[in-house]
Amino acid sequence: MPGLDSEHHKYVHFYYNTLGTDFGSAFRTVITRPVYTFKLLFINNTGLSENNGIKLHVHLMILAGGGWALFFRPKYLLMAIPIYCQKLFNDDPMRWGSAAHYSIEFVPLISIALFEVINSFLKSKNALWAGMAFCTFAAALSLYYIKDINDNPVRSNFLSIHHYQSSYNTEKVYKAMDLIPANASISAQTEFCPHLALRDSIFLYPEIGSARYLILSRSYAAWPLNMAEHQARITEFLSSGEWQKIYDEGNILLLKRK
Repeated sequence: MPGLDSEHHKYVHFYYNTLGTDFGSAFRTVITRPVYTFKLLFINNTGLSENNGIKLHVHLMILAGGGWALFFRPKYLLMAIPIYCQKLFNDDPMRWGSAAHYSIEFVPLISIALFEVINSFLKSKNALWAGMAFCTFAAALSLYYIKDINDNPVRSNFLSIHHYQSSYNTEKVYKAMDLIPANASISAQTEFCPHLALRDSIFLYPEIGSARYLILSRSYAAWPLNMAEHQARITEFLSSGEWQKIYDEGNILLLKRK
């Protein structure tokens, strides 16, 4: 994909500046500085104290969740190495830990390795009980962890009723969506896209492309924009003369290209 880089479509997915400035220099670092590369799997390289212990925590969570079985099934351990590298070499500490979706790739590998190990080491009856025990332990570990996440417990704790309560006035959201023709091309923020995706042309805002309609939230910024940039773009749309305001209620803004 970096080979498709152009003036108008920059490749923005290189997040490994601790290893180099591009994939080539990162690969050279891995080959020529193996000790430094190995340390990056464990150390906080940001210099910020609030990121201490994140990598150690994810190692412990993976081991406790059954990751130890990978050592008895090297073929799965080999498959896990690239996942570890893309996760723990990353510049963004949020991707190191287990609080976001960046650890989901480990789940199938650990699950398959764990049950293969149980099945090979124990007789069928004992293997069944051992499997049930590990499932129970994994569930308990998950319940403990989702209640221990400090960054956004409402988002993480799916057992909380607040997890299922929207901050949007959903009636107004659907009212705005009903104003969009079924065959119209549209650019929408992340939270609206799943409700509008079944059409021939849809863009994930802030990509607008050839969209005729634009649906935005006034109360939440669209990544990677911060709130100030998000509000500035909305002001620009409203004053440009290119867009007509169709709906503006409940912090939901719907615009149509003139």
